[in-house]
Amino acid sequence: MYKKLWTSTVVLTLALGAGACKKDAPAGTSNPPSSGEGGDSGSADGGSEGGGESGGEGGEGGEGGEGGDAGDVTQTVCEAEAADTPTPYFGDALLIRLPKGLNGDNLVERQPGFARSAPAESVSCVEGLPGATINNAIVGMFADDTSKSPEDMMKETVGAILGEETAYTTEDLKVDGRKLSVILNIPASDAAPEGKVWFAMKSGKGFIAYAYFEVHPNAWNAIKKTLQSSTDRMLIVGEPMIDE
Repeated sequence: MYKKLWTSTVVLTLALGAGACKKDAPAGTSNPPSSGEGGDSGSADGGSEGGGESGGEGGEGGEGGEGGDAGDVTQTVCEAEAADTPTPYFGDALLIRLPKGLNGDNLVERQPGFARSAPAESVSCVEGLPGATINNAIVGMFADDTSKSPEDMMKETVGAILGEETAYTTEDLKVDGRKLSVILNIPASDAAPEGKVWFAMKSGKGFIAYAYFEVHPNAWNAIKKTLQSSTDRMLIVGEPMIDE
């Protein structure tokens, strides 16, 4: 089952193309052309298994936000805005409170164990500017392989999404048992602009669940708390419906 799901995920990803969902934000959004990469977002804490949701919750509402360089809107840190109720995936096996702008209608299952969205506008706390754009959002689930480390499983998963040739870098990697969170920095290419990703995965009931949220680096500070809050409360509650 693991090999079948993993292979089909790779095939789908390659078919869609690594850059298919990575688009420049339109002029006037919170992804301005000037660079201004944000700082670390911290760890994604939360239980990997159990009857209730766990982990830190970001403050709801995006009004105001944290200050920064008053002349550079890319330094403004907005408060978390994740959904009040979880969205179920994969036969109700996975529950996740999605970031603002994403829901079950635009982040949809493309095949068993793999859901992906088109770009979606998310949080904003800078008056007069539209929300940060989530250029690419993926939620997935596959059988855990305990012979592999979380780091190796992350590399395989990200490699399938981006293509093995993409020379991304990582920062703020945190591993706790079979739970992992990391920030990925994706260089610009001929096919797509640069990107910054919040990636988190956790295990439960013999499976791995993961979330991949990609934005332009200029949107990072505005949305980082929202992305972390979403994966903090990602919960495996059953076995996914996967055809044998």
